[in-house]
Amino acid sequence: MSHYHEQFLKQNPLAVLGVLRDLHKAAIPLRLSWNGGQLISKILAITPDKLVLDFGSQAEDNIAVLKAQHITITAETQGAKVEFTVEQLQQSEYLQLPAFITVPPPTL
Repeated sequence: MSHYHEQFLKQNPLAVLGVLRDLHKAAIPLRLSWNGGQLISKILAITPDKLVLDFGSQAEDNIAVLKAQHITITAETQGAKVEFTVEQLQQSEYLQLPAFITVPPPTL
């Protein structure tokens, strides 16, 4: 990673949580991409130990991302790009609707 990127890296858990909460509050779309596919989602809920994401609009993409590993999540807001990778997503429910769940990233 270049020094330029390191100066903007959020490594404090509270800073990471703050950025994710801002994305949630503003309902910023997220692009989930993995080897062989991508979908658009958004954050439904965020806690220190849980990140809940909306299912995509296409069933086949939702099935594919649940099988994928190393999912890159990207958001762009106010000229800034937020990007992180999660190992895998699990299927869950949020407000009785299908959702993805994972652990928040340690850095952004």
